[in-house]
Amino acid sequence: MDEIHARNKKKGLRFRIWSTVTDSYLTEDLTEDELRRYTLESAVCNAIEVYLREIEERIRRAKTYGSSSRMTSKDVCDTPWLRKRG
Repeated sequence: MDEIHARNKKKGLRFRIWSTVTDSYLTEDLTEDELRRYTLESAVCNAIEVYLREIEERIRRAKTYGSSSRMTSKDVCDTPWLRKRG
């Protein structure tokens, strides 16, 4: 998990992001606005990576079982939509 470090400098409060994995800073000095933008972009990129990694398997399960649930039987994946007529 990354940590946010703060430090007062001549130009005001600055931030850096520290990686506990690599034990090094991931960024140079950032203003608060830059920090917010950087962390938002990182969160969005991570969410997209998770989506792309999972969507094909979820669609395959939905096609096979009627639901993306990880259950393995159509009986277990009996959804309200599947029970609805029409």
